[in-house]
Amino acid sequence: MIPITGLPSLLALKLVDATRGEQTTALRERSGHARGIETFRARAGGPATADAFVEDNEVYAFAMRAFGLGDRIFGKGMMRRVLASDASDPASLVNRLSDPRFSEMHAALGFGTGDAPRLGSEPAREALVDRYVDRQFTDAVTDGNAAVGAALAFRAAAPGIGSAYDILADAELSTVVRTALGIPPATAGLDIDRQAQMIERRLDLSSLDDPTSVDRLVRKYLVLSDAATRPVGAASGALTVLSGSQSRGLVEIAAVFASGRGRYTG
Repeated sequence: MIPITGLPSLLALKLVDATRGEQTTALRERSGHARGIETFRARAGGPATADAFVEDNEVYAFAMRAFGLGDRIFGKGMMRRVLASDASDPASLVNRLSDPRFSEMHAALGFGTGDAPRLGSEPAREALVDRYVDRQFTDAVTDGNAAVGAALAFRAAAPGIGSAYDILADAELSTVVRTALGIPPATAGLDIDRQAQMIERRLDLSSLDDPTSVDRLVRKYLVLSDAATRPVGAASGALTVLSGSQSRGLVEIAAVFASGRGRYTG
């Protein structure tokens, strides 16, 4: 992974954006990821039921990681029930879980719909592969700078946010929005409806369909996040290299990766 630890978060995000294509291509080619992708492509269309899908350990684990649920892989009993849930039934398990990742995975796989599982379609399998790569990339960025990782997650999720409750259901999205809007972290302990009202008073949710508005909110989040967490005058060797010529430095680093001399190693 191109190093971003110690960089101001705004600069780190610019660097991540400038090199994303090369880094995700390199990630796909790494042996562990490449094997997982090929296994998923070859076998994911086979299982006809949620039970069969969960029993294929490699395919199941790949899908879980694609939805950021790698820490839930061992909860197979619950995942069988989630994936087999009838989404049209308000009382079904998938509709009672507040974490949107479960409903997103349920919808992507389609085992509880009564129709043929969606992964029988090659485009559906490729969409999930893309999601896996994006998730692994975001996780790697987060390891270097948690604020930038949260910013990437927010940008990806923003167009699908329909209410303040969608934000509050996700810890990363909540952190980005609270910080950018100046809502104290302690409000997380308040009644959920009060939290939603605080967000809705400060944020026009329809603006999240506009990339420019989302970028403005993300930039504000990163500046305020750094102000709250970075020591005054903090710097690093990487920052020293880039200071005074940040734009030129970004172009030069991006060019190194585009030429193949810089490779993804995280």
